[in-house]
Formats: sequence, C-alpha cells, structure tokens
Amino acid sequence: MPASLVLDFVQSDAGLHGQVYAHFDQPFPSFVVPPGQTVNSGVFGGVVLTQGALASLGIIPAGILDVAADATVHVGEGGYEIPWLHLNQPAVPTTYQIELLAQQKVQQLSSASAAGTTA
Repeated sequence: MPASLVLDFVQSDAGLHGQVYAHFDQPFPSFVVPPGQTVNSGVFGGVVLTQGALASLGIIPAGILDVAADATVHVGEGGYEIPWLHLNQPAVPTTYQIELLAQQKVQQLSSASAAGTTA
C-alpha cells in the first residue's frame, strides 16, 4: 500500500479447524505500518484461551492458526478511518512459549523456605 496504516485497535480470534482457541482485544497507542513494509507488534498479554489451557495443548503440533481479526485503522497518519476492517488469514505459522508459573512459585517458596523467609 502506498500509504501508512495506523492501527488503533484490534480484536482477534485464532483457532484451528473451525474451533476458536484464543481471543484478544488490544488497543495500540502508536502502531504505524509504513508504506510497503511489515512491522512486528511485539508480545502482549490478555490473550484468553477460550477452550482452557489443557484443551489448547493439542493445537501446538500443527504449528499454524487461522486468524480472524477486526481492526480500527487509519489509512495514512491522521487519514481516513476504517472503523471495523475485517481480515482473515488462514494457516498463520505459529510458535508457542509456555511458562509454568505454578512451578516458578514452588521454586520461589522452596528458596524462601531454605533461606528461612516467606515469599
């Protein structure tokens, strides 16, 4: 596109084989995609696993997700607003990083106990 694209807000569902496994809503205070370029939005929290964590583990080996997103964007900085731009992108390559917070808490408690303190 010959103009920048400014993302203000995105609501997205991601899933596999017609089943939604993840949902998020994300406002962006300053996220601009310059003309003809791609930009990484980075990592953000607030993703809801709609099927729960255990039921979602089965999609990991597929390495892809189908993504459906609705976004409020501006074409050009300060330009024309598209209030609910709908985008579908099937088979998006996907990787996962799983953190076991319960295990980290147990380790913290064990360390604190060994030191004679509480966490």
